[in-house]
Amino acid sequence: MPIHVVSSGDCVLSIADQYGLFWQTIWDHAENADLKHRRPDPNVLAPGDEVFVPEKRIKTVNKPTDKTHTFVRKGTPAKVRLQLLDFERRPRRDLPYTVDVDGVTTNGKTDAEGMVEVYAPLGARSAKLIVNGPRGNEEYQMDLGHIDPVELDEGVRQRLENLGFHCDGNEMSEAVRAFQKENGIPETGVADDNTRSKLKEAHGC
Repeated sequence: MPIHVVSSGDCVLSIADQYGLFWQTIWDHAENADLKHRRPDPNVLAPGDEVFVPEKRIKTVNKPTDKTHTFVRKGTPAKVRLQLLDFERRPRRDLPYTVDVDGVTTNGKTDAEGMVEVYAPLGARSAKLIVNGPRGNEEYQMDLGHIDPVELDEGVRQRLENLGFHCDGNEMSEAVRAFQKENGIPETGVADDNTRSKLKEAHGC
């Protein structure tokens, strides 16, 4: 019954895939109750978090010989969702796109909200998005599972960057202030609880 120490890029889904378990089996285990309380989203863990991984349970099925039997592997596919906005925060709708996740390619168009949504293998760590914009192709490289909890300063910085509020080196007070201004929060430049909550809401996780 190992303890998995989280590294950057890990989430409960990828950990479950690594150990051959359903992610709910890990996440709902009593040994992970404290972690689940501190990290409500199983897709957002911090490096150094410890995840208890229970032993596999062997299932036995009795079937007659000289017959053909079909077995269906259960599982929950991961889903990558992101929203494309223009500089005025308006959805970039009806744009053709291609997403490559670990060699699996999906084509589509952004919806009315500018959303891109594709399925991905549980252990996928990166994806490439190519958008056919009005000025030609735009390419974006994405690290999957690398978002830290919003309670951590690095998690605040990552969300600000993803939302277009770019931080200057390690200094992010101006980016925080710009986000606060846009969202009607007192412009202190400090990521207080209210700012972090609104940032999590705006980012989607």
